[in-house]
Amino acid sequence: MCFRPEVPAHGTVSYPCGSRNGSRVIAMVVEQRIREKLAGALAPVHLEVVNESGQHNVPAGSETHFKVVVVSGAFAGKPRVAQHRMVFKAVDDELRGGVHALAVHTYTEDAWTRAGGRAPESPKCLGGKAREGV
Repeated sequence: MCFRPEVPAHGTVSYPCGSRNGSRVIAMVVEQRIREKLAGALAPVHLEVVNESGQHNVPAGSETHFKVVVVSGAFAGKPRVAQHRMVFKAVDDELRGGVHALAVHTYTEDAWTRAGGRAPESPKCLGGKAREGV
């Protein structure tokens, strides 16, 4: 499930603590930490944290593969590599923990407007059983 709130200028948002997966409620602990750390470090005007683990060959309810879209004034005048480093620095503990993959899309407000307010879709997973055609 993808939860994409708009982040207000003050950078604090209330988020649900779980999402539905069939009849079970799964805690989004890592997703929540990533969201909070990015909001605190980068004061984004738009923030998306998408758990894409379900698109990969991992157990149900995993929090191992994420996509983040961050639109922030903190990126102004910085090259894309520097912007990505800022994101990685903010979520360093999660990357050293259980997060296996992090797709990062960073934008200034102007670049986000030029992109039509949309980040690219993630490609289909070709690892694990998908590569074998199963």
